[in-house]
Amino acid sequence: YPLRRQRQMCIRDSPLPLEGSPSSTAGAAFSARGGAETASTVKYRRLCERVAIEPEPLLLRTLSEPSAHDGAYSTADAQQPMGEEAVAAIVASVDAFVGVRKLRLVNLKRPPGVPLLSRDAVEVLARCVKVAPSLTLLDLSHNALDDPTAAQAIMHMLHGNTRLRSLILRHNQLGQHAAKAAFNELMGDESRSHKLRELDLSCNPPLAKWRGQATALNKLLRSNTSVLCLGVSIGGGGVFAPPQTSAVSRTGGLQVRPVLRGRDAAPVEPARVPPVLTLLSTLCRQPERLRAVRLVGEALPSEAVLRLCDLLRGSNTLTELDVSHGYVRDEGAMLIGKALQENQILVRLG
Repeated sequence: YPLRRQRQMCIRDSPLPLEGSPSSTAGAAFSARGGAETASTVKYRRLCERVAIEPEPLLLRTLSEPSAHDGAYSTADAQQPMGEEAVAAIVASVDAFVGVRKLRLVNLKRPPGVPLLSRDAVEVLARCVKVAPSLTLLDLSHNALDDPTAAQAIMHMLHGNTRLRSLILRHNQLGQHAAKAAFNELMGDESRSHKLRELDLSCNPPLAKWRGQATALNKLLRSNTSVLCLGVSIGGGGVFAPPQTSAVSRTGGLQVRPVLRGRDAAPVEPARVPPVLTLLSTLCRQPERLRAVRLVGEALPSEAVLRLCDLLRGSNTLTELDVSHGYVRDEGAMLIGKALQENQILVRLG
C-alpha cells in the first residue's frame, strides 16, 4: 500500500515531459501512427510513463480526435485491462481532456467488489472535474464507491461547477452522507449558478435506509429548478403496517383496513407513509417539472404504482420512467399500461 500510494503521488505531482525525453519520443511514435499529438495526449502519456504502464489505446485516440468519437470515452470500452495505477493516470489527466464532453469511468472494481478508485484518486478526480474545460457528463456507476470516500468528493465536484450537466452514481454503496453532500450543494447559496440537469443515485442500497431522504428530495425539488432527471434509492415498500384484511379494491389492488367505531374499537396505530409515496406525491403536484424518474430496484407497493400512474397521466414533460426490478407485479403493470394510453410523451419505460 505505501508503494502504491507513492506511485499515485508521482502521477499527481510529476512535471510535464521535456523535449527529447522518452515521453516525447513516444509522442513522436504516436504521431507517426496517425494520431494527432495534443496537450491532452501529452499529459496522459506522461502520467502513464511515470508508473511504467501503457496508455489505454482508445483513450489516446479519443484525446487525439475527440470529435471522431463524439466527445465521449468509457472505460467499459477499454482495449486493455484496468488496474489501480492505470485508473489513477486517467483520473489525474481529466483536467486536460479538451473536447471530451462525456466521461464514463464505470466498472472500475475487481472481485469481490474492491474499488479501483482509491480515496486519493476520487479526491483528485473531484478537483480535475471541476476545471475540466469540456466535461458535461460524468458517470461513476458500478465502482463500489462507499459513502465516506464519495461524500467530500461530490461536494467539491459540484461546488462552483457551472459546466457539469449530468452526474451518474448508480450501483455503488453510497449512503446518506454522499446524498446530503449533493443535495446541500445543489440547494446552497450558489444553487442558481448550477447547471446540473441529471442526478442519478439509484441502486445504492445503503441510501435506501436513510429515512429522511424523501423530505430532503422534496426540499431539493422546491429550491433547485435545474434538476430535471432524478434517480433515487428511496426504499419503497418496507415500511407498511400489515393489513388487517385481504379485501382488495377494484381501483388497483389497494389493501383496505376496516375502520372500527364505538367502545369495542381497539386503538390502531396509523401506518407510516412509505418514503416513495411522499416523493411521488411531490412529483404529482408539479407534473411539468421532471424529464426522467428512475426508481430502479425499488419495492413499489400498489399505492406507489397508483401515484406513478397519476404522474404519467398528468405530466407533459416526462419522457423516461425506469422501475426496473421494482416488483411492480402483474396488477401494477396493467395499471401502468392503462395510464400510458393517456400519455403521448413517454419514450422510454424500463
